[in-house]
Amino acid sequence: MIALLLRVAALTLLAVLATACSSVVPEGFVPVPNRYGRDLEALSADGAIYTTTCHISPEEATLDFWKIAVKRELAERRGYAIVMEGDLRAKSGALGYELVLRTPASLGDQRYMLALFLEPRWGENRVHVIEAAGPAELIEPKFPAIREAIRASY
Repeated sequence: MIALLLRVAALTLLAVLATACSSVVPEGFVPVPNRYGRDLEALSADGAIYTTTCHISPEEATLDFWKIAVKRELAERRGYAIVMEGDLRAKSGALGYELVLRTPASLGDQRYMLALFLEPRWGENRVHVIEAAGPAELIEPKFPAIREAIRASY
């Protein structure tokens, strides 16, 4: 009996941990087997991609730290052009950050949306990274559904 209770407790804990970094899938996207260690990967029928990952963040790394680091890496080092940036507020009240970029010209007219949320959980900080990408004419009409899924997830 005790062994059964311990198994149930362990399975319950695993279920809680497995959903700790879960995300709502945007309308028009379907989850697919994830690659590269992502928490969620979803595709639209026309080939746009939506992914989420969750990473442990150093205690000193604030949301402002991540904003600067992401902009520096993508815009300054990789050559993406910033189309739009701003704060996001989740339904939970959590404050996040959104960045929409245009890929370098050599990659065609692609859009890349990145959103960040920083969350203290179980004695550590976690940074949630949500990404969506695709050709501009395919992904831009999906931005409202993507933003709604992001807001609903955090």
